[in-house]
Amino acid sequence: MSWLIIGPKGVGKKRLVKEVAQTLLGSNQGTQIAAVKWVECGLTDKAKKAFQEATMAGEQVQDDPSLEKKNEITMEEIRAGLNFVSLKSTLPCKILVVSLAEEMNENVQNALLKTLEEPLKKTLIFLLSENPNRLLPTILSRCQRIVLHALSKEA
Repeated sequence: MSWLIIGPKGVGKKRLVKEVAQTLLGSNQGTQIAAVKWVECGLTDKAKKAFQEATMAGEQVQDDPSLEKKNEITMEEIRAGLNFVSLKSTLPCKILVVSLAEEMNENVQNALLKTLEEPLKKTLIFLLSENPNRLLPTILSRCQRIVLHALSKEA
């Protein structure tokens, strides 16, 4: 099943995914790390691993200006994520998270589309987006949507 989580930066999209993962996989951080693949725009492999571990541990992840940054999610990153979820596993499920999904170009979105159209068993895909208007209509039509809004100052 595929979910599109929409909301402004800092509203809790990643935290929601972390809570879902913990509910489905249990509280063992090792299991969570083994079952969840994060595609985070612009991070090196080392930074991605540190990001995933910190996120799944519930730690606040700060932007590091020294990290190599890219402006888009690459075909290589999406293929690695799709390969990850396609491998057989004894885990209850596998989860692919694409953060800033709008940073995929049209070709990369089309590569992801086949998996969204024919989801693999025991697989969840979360697309996190601040600007879903930049996603292809076919991507939007194949995902269940959750829209998160910023809380008021009073709340």
